[in-house]
Amino acid sequence: SNFDPISKVWKGSNLPTILNPEANLGHAILSALQCAPNKVTQISDNSGVELTCREMRLRSIRVAQNLKKFGYKKDDIICLATRNNENTAPIVFGCFLIGAPISTLAPTYNEADMAHMINLTKPKLIFCENDNLERIQSAVKQAEIKSKIFVFGNRKGFVESAEIFLGETKMETQFIPEYLGESKDLLAVIVCSSGTTGLPKGVCLSHSQLISHNSRCVPVSMPEVWLSYSTLYWVSGLQCLLNGTLNGVRRIITNEDFSAEKVLQMIGKYSVTHLFTPPYQLSQIVQNSYLEEADLKSLRMYICGGSPVPDFYRDKMNKYLPNGRIFTAYGTSEVMPGITFDFIYNKKGSVGNLMPNASIKIVDEDGNNLGKGKTGEIYAKHLYMFLGYYKNDEMTKDALDSEGFFKTGDIGHFDSDGCLFIVDRKKEILKYDNYQISPSELECLIMELPGVRLAAVVGVPDIVHTDLPAAAVVKAPESNITAEEIVDHVNSNVSDYKRLRGPVLFFDELPLTESGKLKRNQIKSVGNPDFFTYELLQKSLIHWKIYFILHIIL
Repeated sequence: SNFDPISKVWKGSNLPTILNPEANLGHAILSALQCAPNKVTQISDNSGVELTCREMRLRSIRVAQNLKKFGYKKDDIICLATRNNENTAPIVFGCFLIGAPISTLAPTYNEADMAHMINLTKPKLIFCENDNLERIQSAVKQAEIKSKIFVFGNRKGFVESAEIFLGETKMETQFIPEYLGESKDLLAVIVCSSGTTGLPKGVCLSHSQLISHNSRCVPVSMPEVWLSYSTLYWVSGLQCLLNGTLNGVRRIITNEDFSAEKVLQMIGKYSVTHLFTPPYQLSQIVQNSYLEEADLKSLRMYICGGSPVPDFYRDKMNKYLPNGRIFTAYGTSEVMPGITFDFIYNKKGSVGNLMPNASIKIVDEDGNNLGKGKTGEIYAKHLYMFLGYYKNDEMTKDALDSEGFFKTGDIGHFDSDGCLFIVDRKKEILKYDNYQISPSELECLIMELPGVRLAAVVGVPDIVHTDLPAAAVVKAPESNITAEEIVDHVNSNVSDYKRLRGPVLFFDELPLTESGKLKRNQIKSVGNPDFFTYELLQKSLIHWKIYFILHIIL
């Protein structure tokens, strides 16, 4: 990362991509698949089906031709609410080839979230699974639209199988991708924002943006095998699909729910070189007993991002990676998945240096750019940015500054080596006697404890001090950790104003977004609609104030 002292903007290297961002994405994918036709590009762990680049290309062409045969065309929104099955990729590629944008929903979305996004995008066609079909049908009914629905796998009732689009057309060899228009303005994907503070928004990504962000600066020099449980709802899942396909990587997919032991087994089974997970899945892996016997010698890069990565988990996992380590990245759907990456420097708490063609400025509350070492809000930019929020021009305008930088809402700073450190979310910062407290800092400390699986720190309203940090904790299996042990550990490692002064309460689960981020607006109602209400917390604080007095005396 290079700092310009005049503009006070941090910049990554200026490095044009190998693939042409002006090309249409579907055409680029077909060209990449044609380079090594006999190479296996995808293995489905569930079915054991292996697809070569030639087979993937053929299926993608058939999908494009059958979509047109059934009357679907450029600009028709096509929704996918499905896990990673063997035909998810060719369906996606076929949509790109005819210029039909895809809207990716989490297959586990509840009915309200499904209805919100379907009503927003009004897709002409929806691909789903048997286990979420009823939710999809109800959401379509609420939106009062006439979307055609297909399910992956066996047909259910009057709903036909998605595999109908894989049927032979007898015109495959005659297929030539048509030019769909300028890629920088051409909508390819509508992904959902994380929805940590409300209903998700539709983030519009262009063909140029996806080509640019998923094009290697150098070709793959060693065989790579990638594993990610992320569905296409996650930007990491989309990136794994596109980056892997465009750069000749073998991808391992599964439509099963995440299992730490299963992941560890698959790494050894397929000689996985690259693993992608959010931090909450990393926490389950490092606490799984199978880790001691797992064969992880093939794993070169374990990429973790989406939320803060506790140093304890990173350090512990690194001990089991003889030929690799944990890498952390920072990004947003609106700018790019990897704005920064800690490829060069491996510093605790850092998310690395800026990636090529990315820029960041650190801004204070008055909108002034800050210098080196100063903490403020992170504004980020790339050569190819998102097209905006779907059907929400006002929110799009508010998200960008006058120079086109995206206001991330994250607080951070750069050190002298150009490494970025994320402090917290702007809206999540707590205040105690006018001191600012980062919930994620306290959460990372709590999650260092072996008996903790997940932790969330929120502020208890206080008339005198503003916020009293309190913790909601999920114990690891068979853990007997106590609230007092958590308080002692945190308070012995932080300054006085950062101490846990609210209650520490235990729960079976905490509400998470589909991408594994804490839903902080719902934490206060976990398990009980009155949980963390002002009155009850003031009563519960009596116990904790007595505890602190005794702790100080003793």
